[in-house]
Amino acid sequence: MTLKITDKKIISDTTPHYALNVEPGGLWRVSWLPGQDLDRNSAITAMTLAELTAAGRDHASVMLHIDGLAAELGLCASDAIVLTSAPPMYSLLFTSVPGLGRDGCLASSTHMLWFESPEERDRFTACHFVASSCKPEKEG
Repeated sequence: MTLKITDKKIISDTTPHYALNVEPGGLWRVSWLPGQDLDRNSAITAMTLAELTAAGRDHASVMLHIDGLAAELGLCASDAIVLTSAPPMYSLLFTSVPGLGRDGCLASSTHMLWFESPEERDRFTACHFVASSCKPEKEG
């Protein structure tokens, strides 16, 4: 189990889940907690939880560790296990969404939309209002 932590992302060699820094100043998003804003330390905690549950260890000491980490995120251990066992949610960061403002766009507005598959997300990546894909780059 190894987390690779950079200024922009946190990835793991054990789980497909990931965390991304989506806003300068420290706003992080984690693939198994869509829509939740986290700081860097909470993102590391969330990724550690994802690694522990992906490892599939069912020892009492590991469960106590999972329970403690989950509590730091405001979850119970069983909820954390269910959420981290699901596949990652994929996201896109939109700079503006057409059709919502008087001129058809909300200027200087950002929105994070979550999709259940990379294919679903990729259908929207060519849209002119997409700022960036929040899918982590492949390690080379």
